[in-house]
Amino acid sequence: MEAEPVKVFDVHDYVKSKLYELYENDGLFDKFECCFSPNNTSLLTGSYSNNFALFDTTTSEVKYLQAVNPRERKKKKSGINPDTLNFQEKILHVAWHPINNLVAVAAQNYIYLYHQAKA
Repeated sequence: MEAEPVKVFDVHDYVKSKLYELYENDGLFDKFECCFSPNNTSLLTGSYSNNFALFDTTTSEVKYLQAVNPRERKKKKSGINPDTLNFQEKILHVAWHPINNLVAVAAQNYIYLYHQAKA
C-alpha cells in the first residue's frame, strides 16, 4: 500500500526507557536485519542481549528467544528486562532458509542455527 503500512510490529518497544543509553553508545544507529519465512507467515529480526524476535504475521503474536552458547549454559529468564539489557551483545544479521524451517542468527563471533519442530 502506498498510503500506509500493511502491518506494523513493535520490535524494540521495551528499549524506550533506555534511549539515552543507546544515544550515548551510538546504539541508535544499529541496523537490525529482518527476513520472512519461506511461506511469509513469520518475520524474524534481531535485538539486544543476543535476543531475537519471531513475529507471526497472521496473528501479530511475538516470541522472543535468546542465542546462548550451549557451552556457557547461561540460564535465560523468561521475558526481557530493559534494566538488564546488554547493548554490546546484539543480533544484527538473520537469515531464513528458502525452503526449510531453519533460521541462522549471528551473535558476536558465533552463528546459531535453529530449526522449528512441527507441532
